[in-house]
Amino acid sequence: MKADRVLYNGRFYTMNPARPRVSAIAIAGERILAVGDDEAMRDLLRPGGEAVNLEGRTVLPGFVDAHVHFLQTALLQDSLALEALPSPQAILTAVAGRLRRTEPG
Repeated sequence: MKADRVLYNGRFYTMNPARPRVSAIAIAGERILAVGDDEAMRDLLRPGGEAVNLEGRTVLPGFVDAHVHFLQTALLQDSLALEALPSPQAILTAVAGRLRRTEPG
């Protein structure tokens, strides 16, 4: 099967641990035909098909949930939950632990 459209020169996060990032995707109709590197995916393009240069842009899988606060959720992943800690010393210990695991900058 040949692809109707190839998106290439991009950053695709596949959500597949075996291959988390690729640079191109081949699409046939409304289905993903294959993912991989630019050259391999462009080889799948049918004559007259559309090749779209993403110029390094990032592509994520479709998200179906109509009400998700992506920014807040992302920020919470990097925050410390201090409100449940029982004492100022416990807070200091948690902050010190985070500092040890945080890269400079």
